[in-house]
Amino acid sequence: MGKPDNEIMLYAQNGHWRIVYVTMEMPFKSNTKTEKDKSVGNKGGKEDRWFERLLAQSEFEKFVNDAKNSLDNAAIKRAYIGDITPDASHRIERVSGKNMRKIMIDNGQIRHAYRKASHNIEPGDIFHIREVINTATDISMSEKEFLHSPALIFKKDLDGEITFLVQVRAEHGGWLAFADCWRQKKVRK
Repeated sequence: MGKPDNEIMLYAQNGHWRIVYVTMEMPFKSNTKTEKDKSVGNKGGKEDRWFERLLAQSEFEKFVNDAKNSLDNAAIKRAYIGDITPDASHRIERVSGKNMRKIMIDNGQIRHAYRKASHNIEPGDIFHIREVINTATDISMSEKEFLHSPALIFKKDLDGEITFLVQVRAEHGGWLAFADCWRQKKVRK
């Protein structure tokens, strides 16, 4: 009886003798990254360190467009989109009691904001988040938590009032995480 060259024969006693073949090859592990490994927010590799790299405006626009066009069950991807100015950080700390330093966004919340007609937002409204957080003086705590964390409401008049709801993630290094965005309905004349 012959056996393949890459296997060895072992004998085991389980009431009677058996011949068992065991493969000696090591599992193949590729050093090349797949497109999935390179995506923003993918867990498991060095490429998922989204919190270390601030997106450029063109990358931010691509991230938002990809999120708007993605399926509801798409994997969650996060992005670091901006820093909070020292002046804005002081205003936020007076309201929330937390020192916040950075702004993040994820594709699931972008999908939510754009797909709800009642949110009444324009295609480019989401790109105002950094400006609104850093310059708004109308800041308040939300009465409800967002995903078990406190939330802040930022309002500013940008061709009509725009509101951003952001999650306070102080325990993770002082992040404000985009949660939602909406505009007041325009008055019909």
